[in-house]
Amino acid sequence: MIILAALAALAAGPARAQERAPRRPPLPAAADSNDWEAYYDAGVEWLNQRHQVDAEAAFYWASRLEPRRAEPFFARWAAAWARDAERFGRYLEQDPNKPLPPEMERIDSLRYRALLRNPLVFQGLIIAAYIELPGRFRDDPWTHAWLAYGTLDFQNALASFELALSRNPDRYGDEARFMRATTYVALHQLDSAAVELDTLLARLRRREEEHVTHIYESKALLYYAMGLLQASRRDQTAARTAFERALIEDLSFYPAHIALGQLNFGRDPVGSLRELEQAAAGGASDPEARYEYGAALVRAKRVPEGTAELRAAIGLEPYFADPYFWLGEGLLAQGDSSAALATFQTYVARCSARASQLVTARARVTALQRSREE
Repeated sequence: MIILAALAALAAGPARAQERAPRRPPLPAAADSNDWEAYYDAGVEWLNQRHQVDAEAAFYWASRLEPRRAEPFFARWAAAWARDAERFGRYLEQDPNKPLPPEMERIDSLRYRALLRNPLVFQGLIIAAYIELPGRFRDDPWTHAWLAYGTLDFQNALASFELALSRNPDRYGDEARFMRATTYVALHQLDSAAVELDTLLARLRRREEEHVTHIYESKALLYYAMGLLQASRRDQTAARTAFERALIEDLSFYPAHIALGQLNFGRDPVGSLRELEQAAAGGASDPEARYEYGAALVRAKRVPEGTAELRAAIGLEPYFADPYFWLGEGLLAQGDSSAALATFQTYVARCSARASQLVTARARVTALQRSREE
């Protein structure tokens, strides 16, 4: 199954491979070049027009501007395969029990980074790679399901995934259930998505009870997905339970620590910081984990520790604007007004026009400049 197989790669952590940054592709004049969605939307349009190189560059910059979102990382994965159909064909033929060649592994790591952020991210852009393959699509329910899903025909996708599952449950049972859950999320039918995940988790538990194996199939990512669903449904109790189950499955699964830290911040500030500290330790090379812990520390008045974490987040991803805001707040609290001013100015220069903290940051800049002039 695509999700369970991903866990082996996730165990090694999401360390960033050395990447050579492509040039930023030009956006329409009215677009906000600090907004990840502007690049993502442009990338989708270019991918649909089969301009894969421009699309890949746009998705790259979307992921740099907003590393907390899953969509740009998954889109980068799809565009990289679409750009080289021969390589994609070799990838599809790879033995799943053998390691991928380094170049394919680098591309596949983008999907794993997307799943860490949102296991239920829309996956339909991969159709752009399939249409580059020579020959015709197969005439079977599984292929029909993916074609329908990739073209946003979600009702037909649901029916075809179910048909594939019923005809060959051993081959398609796990992934078909998961893809039905993902399809229901795309339809904003979260209750139905939760039912599909529940069914899949029950299937995996039953398999464990019936077959003793030496390799334990961790369900951490699926419980994490369930927690995100329940949080979207505003059922915080169910979300908390699911995130805790994810950590019972795998205590090192740091995205669940982030989710619990965010969920518990108003209810249990001490427990929240503890969760975020574990997330930062487990995701030391992930700017999101370091940022969330650093911002929480600054809000909790543990400023020296917080600014250190925020500087680490900026070092990992300097184009990510939000750490600059909280670093500015921390520097202001420490009385370093000159450094705070420069940091808030950097935030204003790098954040999108719709950033929620932009008004506050501009006010900080104005006040600090005025105090310097007095």
